[in-house]
Amino acid sequence: MPTRLQRTDGEPMGIAGLWDRWTAPGGEVLFSFTMLTINADSHTLMKHMHKPLDEKRMLVFLQPCQYDRWLNAPLPTAAAAEYADLMVPVPADQLMATPEPGPDVQNNPTLF
Repeated sequence: MPTRLQRTDGEPMGIAGLWDRWTAPGGEVLFSFTMLTINADSHTLMKHMHKPLDEKRMLVFLQPCQYDRWLNAPLPTAAAAEYADLMVPVPADQLMATPEPGPDVQNNPTLF
């Protein structure tokens, strides 16, 4: 079942991601991105989000105080070990999971 994750305090969630652009041989500029995930097999909430026996994964959610550090990392020279402290699960009591809203909410631009 599709599920919406949000912070219990209602604030926006920042997700650690990486992106790049490159020029294809034909001259077209292409963008690619990924959202970083970590293991969540033992996370109280996230361990219920995948099929039984599948590895449980969760996005790397950043706290607002971490945004500047993440967004201004000196890539591609930043060492991954320098950012390992950001790759930790958000405590389950800071997340809320609800069923995905129906089309009446999804198609209401005033909500987003």
